[in-house]
This record gives sequence, structure tokens and C-alpha cells, in this order.
Amino acid sequence: MNEQKIIEQIKSKKDIDEIVSQVIKNPKLIEVLISAIDSEKGSIKFGCEKIVRLVSEKKPELVYSYFDFLVQLLDSENNFLKWDGVRLLPFQT
Repeated sequence: MNEQKIIEQIKSKKDIDEIVSQVIKNPKLIEVLISAIDSEKGSIKFGCEKIVRLVSEKKPELVYSYFDFLVQLLDSENNFLKWDGVRLLPFQT
């Protein structure tokens, strides 16, 4: 799966569990999701965060290399991202 396709699936609100499975099979997509959290607007940003969180719950080792980014979410001006950072970090310890 390529980078644009994962974002298109998130935009179309495809089955989240299916997207999570695809990301677990292709962990390079995590970088795409992290980048989208940092740069995309609105629902894409939050959809990407949700997928990263669900991947982290199932396979925390796949997300661990992004720990510093996840910690930065705690300082976000966006309260949704701040709380999502709080929800993500326990799976990384």
C-alpha cells in the first residue's frame, strides 16, 4: 500500500480495523501517519492519530521509535491531540 492510499482510506472512513491491520503488516506507513498528524488538517489528523494509537495498543514496538513525537503531543495547543498523547504514551512504556 502506498502513502496516498492510506490517507485516502482514512478520508473515506474505511474500516479502521482493516487500516490498522494494513499498518501492522507494513510498519513504514506509521511514518506517513505521524507526518499527517503533524501537518494535515481536521479529521485526517485525528483519524491518523487514532490508527497510530490502535497500532500502539496491539504492537507498541512498531510505534516506539516515534516516542519523542508522541511526547510532543502533550504540549500541543490542540486539546484533542494533547489527550490523544496521554492515551498513546502508556503503551510505549
